Amino acid sequence: MRAAIYTRVSTEEQTEGWSLDAQQDECVGLLQRRGWQYMEPAYLEPGRSARTDLRPVFQRMMRDAELKRFDVIVVHKLDRFS
Repeated sequence: MRAAIYTRVSTEEQTEGWSLDAQQDECVGLLQRRGWQYMEPAYLEPGRSARTDLRPVFQRMMRDAELKRFDVIVVHKLDRFS
């Protein structure tokens, strides 16, 4: 299974210990446990609100999904995707 990683963080979340790097590390661990192929690089979205899907990195990831560059998207928490 080819997996992409998407991480997003707000300033408040970074202070709570969920930096982009921390989220990515958790996701990479999941991929390793499942034996999935990591399709680097990760899609990292710093300082973006989830209130809109007009996030540049999110939009690029959706285009890549349409092009079938990966099979699944892995996020640390489901609210990172929404």
